Amino acid sequence: MGGSKMIHGYAGRLLFVDLTSGAISEESPEEGFYRNCIGGTGLGAKILVDRMEPGASPLGPDNVLGFVTGPLTATGVYGGGRFMVTTKSPLTGGWADSNCGGTWGPELKNAGYDGVFFRGVSDHPVCLVIDAGKARLTDAAHLWGKDTYDTDDALQAELGGPGWKVACVGPAGERQSLLAGIVHEKGRIAARSGVGAVMGSKRLKAVAVRAAKGARVSVADKEGLKAVQKDYLEMIKASGFLTGLSAAGTGGSTAFLVSIGDCPTFNWSTTGTDSLPAAGDLDAGKMDTYKLKAYGCHTCPVRCGALVKIPDGPYASQDESHRPEYETLAALGATCGNTTQEAIIRANEICNRYGIDTMSVGSTIAFAMECY
Repeated sequence: MGGSKMIHGYAGRLLFVDLTSGAISEESPEEGFYRNCIGGTGLGAKILVDRMEPGASPLGPDNVLGFVTGPLTATGVYGGGRFMVTTKSPLTGGWADSNCGGTWGPELKNAGYDGVFFRGVSDHPVCLVIDAGKARLTDAAHLWGKDTYDTDDALQAELGGPGWKVACVGPAGERQSLLAGIVHEKGRIAARSGVGAVMGSKRLKAVAVRAAKGARVSVADKEGLKAVQKDYLEMIKASGFLTGLSAAGTGGSTAFLVSIGDCPTFNWSTTGTDSLPAAGDLDAGKMDTYKLKAYGCHTCPVRCGALVKIPDGPYASQDESHRPEYETLAALGATCGNTTQEAIIRANEICNRYGIDTMSVGSTIAFAMECY
């Protein structure tokens, strides 16, 4: 791979890290490579197919773990704040791609890389630090065992934050739990398929990224993009569905989804309002009592996220945490027959700290409840 022409929508560089040897290298693909592998999933799939032997153990040194962005990431496009984690899943033994929002993906792109890929296993815990296009591995032994909140705080202090964006594993990933995810912003999680277990198996505690001030990804037609965005914004404002998302997030209609049979109750054995009469207590809008502030992912005008904190009582929060999304309310709530919002908020915070997928945790608990 070798290219020098500016490729609009991309940084034009991929980073490769061999954790066994500590070697770090860069490649600059040609435009045709990007056109044939559009999106973070496409780039990740291409690299894994080309560079990983069939039969590689998901938790072994030959598995490749990628953090990958797409052509819209960091371009200012609404919703272009996401990134993909790609690897071979230790949970299924097949392909894994896990999506995550927030600001980490745009920061990676603006720092000069469309993706970073890891292979090998370090002989001690390490952190990859990417600072304005320059990458280095640092010792992370002192971070091993810390939860994701404490890891993020420690790296911000050590690296001279708060401008750093940190993606890390918690104790679940370190112990290679097959339900472990990779956590950013203390609760934005690439949660599915056991990607956190792969990261932990490589003894990679965190990836910390900071772009140079003012760094931007080029687009082919800036004025054209602005015009399209303007029309798109008007569509967003006129959408009742998106207005609802802004007000209460993805969990704003949990009770309605229970009523129409879309949200399961009691380990998928039943559904409907009759099966969970208090389902209305699960609607995220009722969490406003504990809401600290709303927020949105990178350049997203919908702003469907919020931070919440329970000040006291049996489910008192340890710190502020992200308001549970619909999937979390369904898994830790309806699927378990639980309509106590405070319990779900606290359980969500615990899962975020440990770096473990709330959907899988809730489903596992619901299964155990039915069994015993």
